Amino acid sequence: YNGDFFVMGVVMAMIVLGGIGFFVFYDLLTFHKNHRISLHTKTALITTAILIAVGFACVFAFEYKNTATLGSLSLGEKFTAALFQSITARTAGFASLDIASLRDVTKIIMMLLMFIGAGSGSTGGGIKVTTFAVLVMSVVSVIRSRNDTIVLKKRVRHTVVAKSLAIA
Repeated sequence: YNGDFFVMGVVMAMIVLGGIGFFVFYDLLTFHKNHRISLHTKTALITTAILIAVGFACVFAFEYKNTATLGSLSLGEKFTAALFQSITARTAGFASLDIASLRDVTKIIMMLLMFIGAGSGSTGGGIKVTTFAVLVMSVVSVIRSRNDTIVLKKRVRHTVVAKSLAIA
């Protein structure tokens, strides 16, 4: 189905929507009433977008010339297949490429995406995107010699950081 952009697009949309979580859905659906989006929703959406983009870039770059995976596809099919693999790795586990033929570096990237998983309250597994974001920002805070973890200009309680570390 790599050449069928409609089928791939619908499946990718369903995977992303199923993976962002019910809390995020509720927050977005009630935005017109309160005109606010929670820190959780912002963090989940931004982290999801970054993970999709980074996963896509890695699959596309590492598999571009691999004739057993993306190498024999047209440019449009390469784009669709790389995006599909990036999206599906975190929540669904589908494959439009032969996973056994992927380069080892691509397999490691996909395993990291699987480990991170989907959003809290979603249909996917993993440690969750917000947990991952808190951990990354905790590392950034340590590097910057800050006492507090800051996510999108908001301080995260130490108990949340500790729980994130324990989950990971």
